[in-house]
Amino acid sequence: MNIIKVKCLFPTGTLRFATKSIQDQEGNWLNKITSMTQLNRSIGDDKTYEQSGLTIEFSDDDRFFRGMMSGNNRFIAGKTVDILDENDSLIYRGNVEKWEFQEDGFSISINDKLIGLENVIPATLTKTRFPDLEEEADGASIPLIYGNVSTGTGAVKCWKAETGKYLLAGHHCKSLESVFTGEGLDVTADFTLSNEGETGSSDQFAFIVYTGTGTFSHAFILADVKGKCSGDDLVDHPVHVLEDVFSKVPGMDLSPVNRENNISIMIERKYVFKGVVGGNKTVKEFLKEFVFSFDCDF
Repeated sequence: MNIIKVKCLFPTGTLRFATKSIQDQEGNWLNKITSMTQLNRSIGDDKTYEQSGLTIEFSDDDRFFRGMMSGNNRFIAGKTVDILDENDSLIYRGNVEKWEFQEDGFSISINDKLIGLENVIPATLTKTRFPDLEEEADGASIPLIYGNVSTGTGAVKCWKAETGKYLLAGHHCKSLESVFTGEGLDVTADFTLSNEGETGSSDQFAFIVYTGTGTFSHAFILADVKGKCSGDDLVDHPVHVLEDVFSKVPGMDLSPVNRENNISIMIERKYVFKGVVGGNKTVKEFLKEFVFSFDCDF
């Protein structure tokens, strides 16, 4: 029988269990797993994503779990559980949906049901953050830009945040390609890109700054850009884009299962992501557009 390990990130700390007692570099894996159900898969309510789950039963004849589940330590719903093989390779990751005691046992049901689907991804422009913001821009989304986004007439709408300064994105961008007025006039020569805020900071922005002579009083401009960058690299691989978007949603991340395989497949197929996440878009709306664009199992 293959050894199965279960790592539970519970309030008491990280607990390690296995189908036999093991002592390795990860620590002591207690032999408490009595059974695991098969992994069940189902289609989400709106049929745009899959979810899965299983139940793990533990022996509790020594009252280990009854002793553990006291006070705030009872609050394990939503906590992460990893299922590993004997070589510590991740097989499945889920979150606790429910738990219960049996006469001499304890069981948890875990699933990978998507949470945060209704969360709005982009942050919003506010006069609290930008006091000189145009009235009509108050409440507009701060775009997230991935890949080389260009229409030849300006793919991204940038609102004036202060005199001579237009907000481009809620992150640093690789380069500014061209700038246009709302009437379609090319004014690229009069503008430059300004990345502000420390790398990794939540208070990070890209601005387009007016460097021309004379007065420029437009409420917004349109720009073609190469968007988010990691060092000198443009973030345009679909998996990296997903990971970046999910990092902005509390409680949501992309499972590492099949990650490297998906990355390889998309590189082989020359898939890249080019787009702007804006318009107060929810995670659900973003995923609907995303999953129909790329043929891989996320």
